[in-house]
Amino acid sequence: MLKDLNPYGARIEGLDKLRIDEPIYLMLPGLQPKLAFVVWSRDRVSGLEFEHRLHDAVFERLVSEFAIRHYREGHPPKPTPVRFAA
Repeated sequence: MLKDLNPYGARIEGLDKLRIDEPIYLMLPGLQPKLAFVVWSRDRVSGLEFEHRLHDAVFERLVSEFAIRHYREGHPPKPTPVRFAA
């Protein structure tokens, strides 16, 4: 599961611990599979670096069409409750 994305790479969750430098093909909406390499991995969370960074326009499209739409459709992040001292 994709958890974080920037033009240079991504953070994924759900795969068993991966090996550093292991190649991974990441599927992003509307794009051909994107080759990335594991740069860190702990438990079932790993950081990837793309072989070629995402073009700014491609990254902006992904964010505007998928991340922002998700927020607009009623799935905003859940706020952390605030506790007030007495």
